[in-house]
Amino acid sequence: MDMEENLEKRESKVYNWLSDKYNLGLIAILVFAFLVRLYYFTITKDQALWWDELIYGTLAKNILSGFAYSQMPILVGEIMIRPPIVPFLWAALMKIGFEEPASKFVFEFIPSFLSILMVYLIGEKMYNKKIALIASAILAVSWLHIFYSMRMLTDVPAPFFALLSIYFFFKAGEDLKLKPFALSIFSLSIAILIRYPVGLIGFVYIAFLLFTQKLSFLKNKKFWIGGIIGMIPIIILFTFNFFTSGSLFPAAENYAQSAGEKTSFAYYTLGFLPHILQWPFLILFVAGILIVLLRLFVGYDLINKDKMLKSDLFLSLLLIFTLAFFIFLIKAAEDRYLFIAVLSIVVFPAIAIEKIASFLQKNYKISAILVVSVLLLAGAYYNYTYGDAIIKDKAQSYYDIKQASLWMNTNLPNGSRIIGETSSPYIIYYAPNLVAVDYPPTSIPSNYTPDADYLFWSAYNWHNDYIKNYLPKIQNDLNPVYATFFDTQKTQPSVIIYQFKK
Repeated sequence: MDMEENLEKRESKVYNWLSDKYNLGLIAILVFAFLVRLYYFTITKDQALWWDELIYGTLAKNILSGFAYSQMPILVGEIMIRPPIVPFLWAALMKIGFEEPASKFVFEFIPSFLSILMVYLIGEKMYNKKIALIASAILAVSWLHIFYSMRMLTDVPAPFFALLSIYFFFKAGEDLKLKPFALSIFSLSIAILIRYPVGLIGFVYIAFLLFTQKLSFLKNKKFWIGGIIGMIPIIILFTFNFFTSGSLFPAAENYAQSAGEKTSFAYYTLGFLPHILQWPFLILFVAGILIVLLRLFVGYDLINKDKMLKSDLFLSLLLIFTLAFFIFLIKAAEDRYLFIAVLSIVVFPAIAIEKIASFLQKNYKISAILVVSVLLLAGAYYNYTYGDAIIKDKAQSYYDIKQASLWMNTNLPNGSRIIGETSSPYIIYYAPNLVAVDYPPTSIPSNYTPDADYLFWSAYNWHNDYIKNYLPKIQNDLNPVYATFFDTQKTQPSVIIYQFKK
């Protein structure tokens, strides 16, 4: 009887949950998001890796080899600046037999899907179910989010853990309850170890607490205890860095040097917002910002007392810190970098849509539903028409390098030594039967004779003049054995593999 009562209670909970229209809407959005991502996953699962993806894959194979490639000049710098979680997780997946598509599913597809759920949960906690549902729908159809969900990069999994951190941060509440606050900082630490710049969210937390609590949070022992517990992964990284390189965070030194070499601020970063959002989400995004700024201006003295104003403040700080970081500090950005502020990017237009719906619902309930539906469908349509061609077209990029590397692995004698500009990661990742050989890291002497059997030339990675000047000098010593071309007339080579005459 007890079992029957327990079953009835569970059935009642499920029924009550499903009777909520917002929960049904969330299920519909999640199913749609899963199917859309699955569709593009089947199209792109065998696409060639881009450079950053390739480096992570190469570092993973370096780990599996017992760090055999760690001293290669082309990898030394990459090891210093790349966060550790991606290479180690990828190596672990390789170790248990996961092929690249399966690893991509684990590391990209699943976090991409769960990010939509996290946006809903955060939106509900910060505002209400209506805004939460609209924001999750916007992320579900985001072409850029879908695009990078198909790449073995850090720009989808890191924001997922950042969203998880923000969820626990707000769950911790004003009192900073120990368990959720520690989980928040721990989740943020994991996000940082996937992608270092996500760490600026920690500064958003501090700024938010200063605005809402002045300095009183510093007297809360749960802030210090939860923070230290949550930062254990970062503390481990800093300790490891100190004993291996003498620096707590060598990647920061690299970022600072790179930024110092740039003479102008990266104002073009603002131009990525229209690119990311598309119409009509862009207009709604601007409207949402104006609504939030007006509310903060009018209620500035109530911010630390009002839940909605606190949420407005947090989203504003998140967007401002992200834009300022890349515009003024790093002085460089790509569209995907702004995913650090993905919550602000999808919630601001949701606020505008909710405000329009609330205005119409007072007298025209059906019109409110219709307008919201039209805005979301229009946004989905423009994201699809813009992103579909890009996703499919980019699935072919660098594919000839992948094919050439696989051809070498199959057709050249095992142990053949391959030299080429930036070709080492391709050889290590795609051609494990061969041996990658680096050019000298700074210049090639006039009498230089490489200790190699084959030379890998690619039109994609022709950046160093010393190699460009060196290759014509040894043309008579080379015999082409493989080539691919950009054009059908075979006048524009994309990849050429030469054999050294001996």
